[in-house]
Amino acid sequence: MDMFQGSASGQVQFRQVYRQAVKCYKQGIKMYKDADWYTASQFFEKASILLNRYRLKDEKEQKKQERLLFKIYLNFASSSLKIMRPAIACTCCREALDLRPGDIRAMYRFGKAKLMLEDAESALRLFQQVLEVRPDMRNVQFMYGETLKELHARDRIGTSNYEDYDDDNIKPWEIESEEETGDDSDVITDTEMDD
Repeated sequence: MDMFQGSASGQVQFRQVYRQAVKCYKQGIKMYKDADWYTASQFFEKASILLNRYRLKDEKEQKKQERLLFKIYLNFASSSLKIMRPAIACTCCREALDLRPGDIRAMYRFGKAKLMLEDAESALRLFQQVLEVRPDMRNVQFMYGETLKELHARDRIGTSNYEDYDDDNIKPWEIESEEETGDDSDVITDTEMDD
């Protein structure tokens, strides 16, 4: 039964929706940690739908909703990347950036998704923005370097359709490693939720 149709008073309370969304979010985190990324993405999607369908009554509910939605979108993007669904990851990252403009985790995932969609120019700009804020992030340095290599290779064989690509504006970030770190430190796993 749909949570929004079967309430005894005819109205669902925000705390009910929020608790259900938190349950879905936590289940998604568990599935992500168990490397069941497809199921994790389903839980994150369900949590986001629950929160987005509820009509907020005041600013307090809005702030609470936005905090949880931000975490959901970041993790939904991460699990979508794992199951090779970059278009969904892009949408999640855009939503996360609407809630917190300039968040480096969202920009990094957005860049990875853009790269998977073969939009290397956009990916490069996103990685560059992250590195301007945090130049010490080795995984971003690696992705930036790989994206540069791809663009240079494309330019050498003449397949670039990006006419305004300006090589002089690209900052040369030192790449220390040829391999991306394999940790999943980009997933938000905190379980502290507001009641």
